[in-house]
Amino acid sequence: MKPGLRIDTVRVRRFGHFSDLTLELGPGLHLLHGPNEAGKSTLLAFLRAMLFGFERRGNPERYAAMDEDTPIGGELRLFTGTGPLLVRRMAAPRGRKSETLTVLGPDGEPVSEERLKDARGHVTRELFFDVFAFRLEELAGFEQFSKERGVSEALVAASMQGARRLPEAMSQLSKSTEQLYKPTGSKSDLNVKLRELEEVQEQLRQEGNRPALYFAKREHLEALGVELRGLEARVREDGRELERLARLESALGEVAALAEARAELESLPSLETFPEGGEARLEDALQRSTTYRGEVARLVERLASAETELARLSVPSPVRGREEVLRAAVAAYSERSELVRALPARRAALGMKRRQVESALEELGLGVDGPGLVALDLSAGARAGLEALSSRLDVEETGRREVGGALARARSERERLDGVLARTETELAELPEVRPAQVRQQQAGLARMRVARGELERLGEQKMNARRLLEGLRGPMTEPPTSSSAVIPVWWVPVAAAVAVALAVAAWLLGGTVVG
Repeated sequence: MKPGLRIDTVRVRRFGHFSDLTLELGPGLHLLHGPNEAGKSTLLAFLRAMLFGFERRGNPERYAAMDEDTPIGGELRLFTGTGPLLVRRMAAPRGRKSETLTVLGPDGEPVSEERLKDARGHVTRELFFDVFAFRLEELAGFEQFSKERGVSEALVAASMQGARRLPEAMSQLSKSTEQLYKPTGSKSDLNVKLRELEEVQEQLRQEGNRPALYFAKREHLEALGVELRGLEARVREDGRELERLARLESALGEVAALAEARAELESLPSLETFPEGGEARLEDALQRSTTYRGEVARLVERLASAETELARLSVPSPVRGREEVLRAAVAAYSERSELVRALPARRAALGMKRRQVESALEELGLGVDGPGLVALDLSAGARAGLEALSSRLDVEETGRREVGGALARARSERERLDGVLARTETELAELPEVRPAQVRQQQAGLARMRVARGELERLGEQKMNARRLLEGLRGPMTEPPTSSSAVIPVWWVPVAAAVAVALAVAAWLLGGTVVG
């Protein structure tokens, strides 16, 4: 496919101060001219954006509207080697998809974006901006660069892609270099840091080497501790290695047996033919011999390394004999570290205790604060007075508690009496309303009923006496009673019972009439 394109129609929907602008170009050369601020640079930026995409938000080349809610973009009708194309590119408002591109073919159907890329050929965005679509100020900057740097550097820059940005990049590089360091300046970053470094070095020289000596001793002590732990670990590893070598030494008996078997094999006469199964046995013996040789070689190497390690361990160590001193130093350092770490907690506890004492003093209502409490007179006389006041306070507290107990008992008794009074009032309210005459009649009937009940009880007693007397008469004969003893006639008993029944019935009738 043959690359190349021609712009036939430019339609600006909204871009910069242009809105609904259409330019018909067609074949040939077209010159657009006008005064300053007429929109020539805006149309150049529009052509760049339509062919290669809009700039990011905030870039002056975007030429967005003052209100970001209005979309910008337009259309280009192109003539390419494969036919006409319609390129429509729009930048959506803020918060939505940033940019949409639509490419339509000759028949008005959407086609792939690759058609536009094929039409541009191998022209990239930078090459198009440098060769086909550039501004006057960009050419002026390149000319200034050629004057300052020379023709050779200008030609080299012109031969590279992105040459229009080279003067700007060189200017920014020069400014950045001056900001970092300037030999005759005093406010550059590097000069400020150098002055700060000199001040810090002067402070270090004034302070002396006491902190350095302390930290050196501390690091030396830590290094000795690390070395001690490393030596202990190496001693444990050497012990394990010695145990392993001892086990290997116990296995040397098999190696000696192998040597004896080999000597016996060499002493045996050579046979013209192998016995039956001799080849398999020979291969097995050769394989075991190879295995034993490898094992013997490994044992020899380990024995040599063990001997070397034993020789190294036999050398007097600078730490040996000083273990107790080093442990004591490490323990003292650990103890002092624990005390230093516990200082904030102790300080916080003392502060909390002080606040508690001050709050207690405020509750007592005394005009004494923490410093005043420390400055109080705590001599023997003052302590005696305080003890007397404390005893009086205890006595007053005891009396107050007793009075409180008596008051509580009086309140409970009052509540009990209130309950009794309430029950009495309730019972009084439940009683029927009767006249005083009826009450007196009821009281008289009750009195008569009590008298009748007493008469009935006396009659019952007389009846019992008469029954006992009759039983005595029915029994064995006894001496007859004398004339002086009083004998109740028998007929009095039924008469008395009848009288009692009549009185009871009368009292019952009288009580029912009064109540009704």
